[in-house]
Amino acid sequence: ATILGAAKLTGKPGKGWNLGMIHALTQREYAAIDLNGMRDSAQVEPFAYYGVVRTLKEFGQGRKGLGFLGTLVSRDMKDSSLESQMPRSAAAFGLDGWWFLDKSKVWVLSGWWGTSRVNGTSEQIRDLQLGFPHYYGRPDADHITFNPDATSLTGWAGRVELNKEKGNFLFNAAVGAVSPGFDVRDSG
Repeated sequence: ATILGAAKLTGKPGKGWNLGMIHALTQREYAAIDLNGMRDSAQVEPFAYYGVVRTLKEFGQGRKGLGFLGTLVSRDMKDSSLESQMPRSAAAFGLDGWWFLDKSKVWVLSGWWGTSRVNGTSEQIRDLQLGFPHYYGRPDADHITFNPDATSLTGWAGRVELNKEKGNFLFNAAVGAVSPGFDVRDSG
């Protein structure tokens, strides 16, 4: 798709703060179609907005940090045939952070948590639920409920880690979980 305009802003607005943003608008795109000698055109990409915002605050001379990430994709669906192929909108939000447990910055506890929501037609969300990586139709998955009439899909994911980052021996232990509805494929 043709990018109509985009902007990127990064910087350090205050002590210990980091900020980054990217915003872009893409043009509606059409393709020429020749069907049995009849020429026509069809929309293949909608007008769309893509945005990412990332903030991070460091504390205690870089010994602790807390960050936020938000992404949004919003599409203007004038052609109903595209609605079954891609979501109208998708958003993801997350928090992450770390905390060094000792003065030498050898041991660090870190983690992140995120949530996502995809909105579309019931046909498109149905296909999303049944396909990779969600597989709501699995016969062994009695903990999830397939909803053929749903017009949105929401999920969450998270991970906590303990790392030893210096010395002759390194160490990593982590635990994490991802719900079946977590989907960040539109904007990451």
